[in-house]
Amino acid sequence: FEEPDPRFDTFRIAPVAVNVRYPIWLQAAPAPSGWVFATLFAIESLARALVSSVIPIQVYAILKEAVLVSRFYVVVGLIGLTLTLSIPLIARLMPRRYLYTLAVIGLIVAAIAFSTATLAGTVGGVILRTFSAACLAVTLSLYIMDSIGKRQMVGVESLRLFLAAASWTVGPALGVFLYDRYGISVAFGVSAGVAALLLIVFWYFRLSDDKAISPGPTRPSNPLANVRRFAAQPRLRLAWMIAFIRSCFWTSFYVWSPILMIRSGVGEVWGGIVVSIGNVMLIGSVFWGRIGARHGVKAVIQWAFAGIAAGLFFTSIFAGVHPLPAAVGLIFASIFASAIDAVGAVPFLRAVHAYERPQMTSVYRTFLECSELIPPLIFSGLLLVAPFQSIFVVLGIIQVMGALVVWRYLPAKI
Repeated sequence: FEEPDPRFDTFRIAPVAVNVRYPIWLQAAPAPSGWVFATLFAIESLARALVSSVIPIQVYAILKEAVLVSRFYVVVGLIGLTLTLSIPLIARLMPRRYLYTLAVIGLIVAAIAFSTATLAGTVGGVILRTFSAACLAVTLSLYIMDSIGKRQMVGVESLRLFLAAASWTVGPALGVFLYDRYGISVAFGVSAGVAALLLIVFWYFRLSDDKAISPGPTRPSNPLANVRRFAAQPRLRLAWMIAFIRSCFWTSFYVWSPILMIRSGVGEVWGGIVVSIGNVMLIGSVFWGRIGARHGVKAVIQWAFAGIAAGLFFTSIFAGVHPLPAAVGLIFASIFASAIDAVGAVPFLRAVHAYERPQMTSVYRTFLECSELIPPLIFSGLLLVAPFQSIFVVLGIIQVMGALVVWRYLPAKI
């Protein structure tokens, strides 16, 4: 017999065989669904809605004059705008989930400050609440843009508004009822409890911004550079303008609807009821989202601005004279405002580049602070020379301007 060929020596090839390494395919964790973000937004909305009508009532009770209320919101609006532009700098210092946590804690501390029922506590509470709401909005928007495709944005936004509708329907009336029946501490205490629930639910979902591949180090974010970069992009400017004009209605609605009811003699509770009825229209956000998907976002937004203007002009006729028709006009306007809520963020979500989402989102979010600053600034001068109902005339003119801007500049297909 011949000597066995060493190439077929089993003792030599065995080590090779046993050291073969087969790849193990690791399944990535599924991205959070739209229901996760809608649930978080609904709980957050309830925490803020519970005191949305209580805060202007408390401010009016402390300052006694509508002109002083406008000046109050101008001051806190300026501070809130400055803090919002600093969010990208803060976001660089901590992971996104910790920034969200810090913002929720801010809501709780703000509720404690409000409970003091003093001017200093109210000022501090409004500023802290504004900054916390901005942080929550920015971080949640970043989570959505990381997890949801652009073509699914309309559906997710509609779902988010639909679930939040219950919070904004129940919250204002319930908050004013608690404030009127049991006192300021109970109203803000319940709001703080809901904020604590939000924190628990958020950590239960375990959202994270950790990436398998992280970008390299970048230069520190400059707020002014972010603003210039944002302003250089026409589509982002247009998206900001749409959000700003819509928010001018809602911020004025929350402040002046309760004050209108108080000045008309029907009381604080009716102010909260009007705000709650106006917010129940958010239930139609799913309907408006479908209309936008079928007929286009542009058509929904431009006609919604026109509807808001019509309701505000109607309110101006009866404000201070007949509270019921005035309230009907505000509720009519809120129907169309909910339409813009359903699809109004889509132009921004589809226009922003992925590599600059944190910076551009923080600038975009300033629409809320500007809407809390510019209308009160206008009203504080207007009320010196014009009657109270002129507020709703000017607000209606702003909505007409929004309809014209959308008709002229927003593409039919976005």
